[in-house]
Amino acid sequence: MRGQVTYWNEERGYGFINAGGTKDYFFHISALENGKDSIDQGTVVEFEGRNTNGRHKADLVKLGAQLAPSGKKATPRQRRTEYTPDPRQRRTEYTPDYDGSFTELSAVDMTNCLEAVSDWKLEAKLEDAIRYFLPVPETDLIKSGKKSYIIGRKGTGKTAIVSYLSGVSNEGFSTEKLSFKNFPFNDLYKLENEQYTKPNQYITLWKYIIYSTVVRMMADRPKVDPLLRKKIRKVYPEPNASDLKGLLKKWTAGDFSISVLGNGFSFANWFSKRSDTTWVERVDHLEEFIKKNCDSSTYLVMFDELDEDYKEMMDRFIDGGYIHLLTSLFKAVQDIRGIMDREGKHVFPIIFLRDDIFDLITDADKTKWRDFTTTLDWTLPKIKSLLKYRIEKSSGISNTDFLDSWHTLFDNKSIPYAARRKSLHSLDFITRSTQGRPRDYIHYLQVCAESQLENGGGRIEQKTVVSADKTYSNYLKSELSDEIHGVIPDIGNVFRVLSQIRKSILSVDEFSEVFDGYVEKGLIRSRDAGFILQTLFYFSVIGNVSRNHQVHIFRHEHPEAVLNFSENIVIHRGLMKALQIL
Repeated sequence: MRGQVTYWNEERGYGFINAGGTKDYFFHISALENGKDSIDQGTVVEFEGRNTNGRHKADLVKLGAQLAPSGKKATPRQRRTEYTPDPRQRRTEYTPDYDGSFTELSAVDMTNCLEAVSDWKLEAKLEDAIRYFLPVPETDLIKSGKKSYIIGRKGTGKTAIVSYLSGVSNEGFSTEKLSFKNFPFNDLYKLENEQYTKPNQYITLWKYIIYSTVVRMMADRPKVDPLLRKKIRKVYPEPNASDLKGLLKKWTAGDFSISVLGNGFSFANWFSKRSDTTWVERVDHLEEFIKKNCDSSTYLVMFDELDEDYKEMMDRFIDGGYIHLLTSLFKAVQDIRGIMDREGKHVFPIIFLRDDIFDLITDADKTKWRDFTTTLDWTLPKIKSLLKYRIEKSSGISNTDFLDSWHTLFDNKSIPYAARRKSLHSLDFITRSTQGRPRDYIHYLQVCAESQLENGGGRIEQKTVVSADKTYSNYLKSELSDEIHGVIPDIGNVFRVLSQIRKSILSVDEFSEVFDGYVEKGLIRSRDAGFILQTLFYFSVIGNVSRNHQVHIFRHEHPEAVLNFSENIVIHRGLMKALQIL
């Protein structure tokens, strides 16, 4: 029989041949004659077809002449009599097994280590921050007031930093976290300051919230006048500080009043319904109070978890006040930093925000925020430091070298792939499935530890790492679905488009053809395939294949990259099993 290779999976060493019709014949790399270990998609082959339990299979696959266009007989110029695969694809690439030193744990200690790793938490709020948090450089930048805007992708450690800093409290340092979870956006919209134009109408309100938080924090500082602290506590009883909805309900109520006597201040019922005090005057009063009475302590007011309600907020408020509210918050922090820095007060409001949400903010002042902005970037050396730290905390063993610590947990064997023609060190095998975020590695190791425990314990074996890849792939798909949903509500069906195409590398036209079919059926609301592809590229679901086929360009590795529509696109390897491509 004669046909054309319509699909080839280099990773797994199998493909399909179409013999002209609806039948596709499956073939494995072992069916290639003359010891070939790879083949190009589109190659014409001759083979022996058979039917096994209703499935078409191809044996004795050998290279044939290239198919002529439109089914015409091939001319000598069109005929390809010899197939020469790319040498890079043909060569075998084996990473040798690790032969360095490592600390061998007893069976009991190894089991305890695996149990500790399997109990690692994806949610930083649930993790033991005292035990597992590795202070990163950004932590010191925040504590010193050098950075106020902490930007990063979901899973890069924003909430972990907040959880760690929330537990740091000493004589000269005070922290409060104001969570955006279940955030009362509707309540804030009603309280806008109509004296200002969009997007500045909420600046005064944000300053009021921040200043009120700082005043309440002052009640716990021993350097603040005791009489003043007592009066503050009457006004600001100890609520759940992270429940911003509860705070706002009380602090913005019409009958809320404060009377602080001493140190030159006397405020009586200036928040009551009967008072004509404006929002600006309320903020001015609090600002002057802090400037005159705040001690030398550092006050961190941290805003976190905005993305908790991101899906709903994008659907409801993207065309309303949501982005204006965020823009106003950034400007309020900018104003407060300028005022308090001039007064020599260490009042540092901090915003932790996802990078995709931050990119939605367009404001003339945005360039002025750069001096106070830092992005959470994770290089492989930083990831290694994090994993070394966590493994050592789980095993109770301290080593001087990353590989020593790694192989306390993982066995020495490299991991085979590409039909066992190639192999990688276990860390490198895991890394190629991740998007370089701490959360990705933590989950992968967590799954490996759970599986190894089920298989009798001991150091994590190569088969355990390979089998964990499927579970991890489903996790990554779920993570990205949640992350992208606010931009593409039909992301589930967009993933189904990729599954239907069932190729790891495809053209833009191939995607658009199947995508348009889903649009016509009403399964995807957005009709713009280009926008969908750009969004998938932004979140590293897809990357570009460079023209020389040697480099896959993903945004999580190249943050400044943009989608090139003239090049083929490649699915991120970590998603392939969940999308049924591998």
